[in-house]
Amino acid sequence: MLRLKPDTIRSMHSSRFRRVFAADVISTFGSLMSRLAIPWLAVLVLDAGPGAMALLAVADVAAAALAALIGVAGVAAFFALRGRGRAEATTA
Repeated sequence: MLRLKPDTIRSMHSSRFRRVFAADVISTFGSLMSRLAIPWLAVLVLDAGPGAMALLAVADVAAAALAALIGVAGVAAFFALRGRGRAEATTA
């Protein structure tokens, strides 16, 4: 059985937490709907064939992979610059 600490339970009742949680749920729902609706509209409105659908799937995966790479590169750059700033501060 999952037992939550009192601080965790208290934070779940916070209005800030509820707003962030609601925003995350709405964002996730919108993302999932767009992943469903774009191919569906491509078939119904544009009469997309199997080749076009495959290109849509490849574009979807490529966009997610690029976003992940940019995110990883950004985090790596942040920590690299943060470490360099400390080294320069200690040698000066």
